[in-house]
Amino acid sequence: TTQTSFNIGKRNYIGGGIINADNQCYINTTIQLFTQCPEFKDSVSQFFDQNEHLYQPDQDDKLYERLRFTEGLLQEWSNIELVKKDKTVVTINEYWLKDCFGYNKSQDCAYVNGVVRLMDKVDNDSTSFENSICFKNFGFVVKTTNTCNACQNVNEIIKKEISLPLSINKELKAKVSDLIKLYEKPRKTYDYKCDNCNSQDNEQVCSIMKPYPKYFLTTIMRYDFDGKNCSRSSIEIDFGDQLEEMKLIGIIGHQGTTTNSGHYTCLLWNESLNCWLNYNDEHVSMHDTIPQHYESRAYVLLYKNTEGDIKEKKVTDKTSNENKTPQSDKILLTYCLKILMRLQLMILQ
Repeated sequence: TTQTSFNIGKRNYIGGGIINADNQCYINTTIQLFTQCPEFKDSVSQFFDQNEHLYQPDQDDKLYERLRFTEGLLQEWSNIELVKKDKTVVTINEYWLKDCFGYNKSQDCAYVNGVVRLMDKVDNDSTSFENSICFKNFGFVVKTTNTCNACQNVNEIIKKEISLPLSINKELKAKVSDLIKLYEKPRKTYDYKCDNCNSQDNEQVCSIMKPYPKYFLTTIMRYDFDGKNCSRSSIEIDFGDQLEEMKLIGIIGHQGTTTNSGHYTCLLWNESLNCWLNYNDEHVSMHDTIPQHYESRAYVLLYKNTEGDIKEKKVTDKTSNENKTPQSDKILLTYCLKILMRLQLMILQ
């Protein structure tokens, strides 16, 4: 359902925000974040269209639950696009919110209870992880190499992931590229037992394998929990840093001391408006650059793989150039055609 809102924001009010009825900002930001992924939305829509004939209300199985969830999700995405035109806001269907998403009116973590939960429910009856909708759009491969320090035996483990957790170093400002290097940096570990000599003294290296996914999700590990208390790091993220073949298109920010308290907002890049849109529940504002407070609040980052766009553009440009006739050749061709027409007239006469 939609509801009229009022003009706010630094430059203009856009519309398309979501009402926060009661501690649901972590869901609002999650739904908004995935509006940035048209291929993912198309995959969800295609799944629903292909299986809608199996959607029986009296069933109680994983497919029914999956169809019920995806139907509501597609409806909310559609509502967001509709209200943008009217500059109004969305109120999420309460039944879908509670019974399908699992919302219980308490603040939860936007990553675990928002992003991960949405992905799980979209793919809850997939036959294999590799063939799931989420893996096709967000999936990548991490190769973990364990080298035993006792016998030098090497073991490789291939794992498929849909998001990358990034630990924060102790610098005042961190580049995402440096955090990825930190993730791939060799480290000593005692978690793996050598299958040759049973030693647990190993050096471990994690490598992100190419090709990169269509969309790349990362989580900034700002929070440490020792079993009793939760501490939060406010180290700033340098958004001027560019990842290879990737463009930053979405950020979920968090203000608060724990992931289950405080407030979540979402910042999305809008290509047509050439600016950032900040979604603070129902309030949407435009920004020429990333607001500074996101540097210390960034929690989930969404990147788009630009390699395909670049290749497509190069092919288009090449085709255009091949079909392009130089201006001088066009003039000569026109002149020759005129001469030919005159000769034909002379012959006819």
